[in-house]
Amino acid sequence: MKSTGDLPIVEKSRKDAFWGGKDNGGGLVGKNVLGKLLTLLRDETYERVRNRQFTYPEGFLLQLRIG
Repeated sequence: MKSTGDLPIVEKSRKDAFWGGKDNGGGLVGKNVLGKLLTLLRDETYERVRNRQFTYPEGFLLQLRIG
């Protein structure tokens, strides 16, 4: 199982509200673009590995055992 499960990934930042989220005293605010990209990549990669569809550019199939 993915260590982050299905939780969103958020980069907590002190000064960047575009790539991450800034603490406003009651939570995080910002676009969190980096976290959204990492979440999408995690979910897409996990699905491909789970369905045994993960390949390298050279074309050979990577066989993994999950579970």
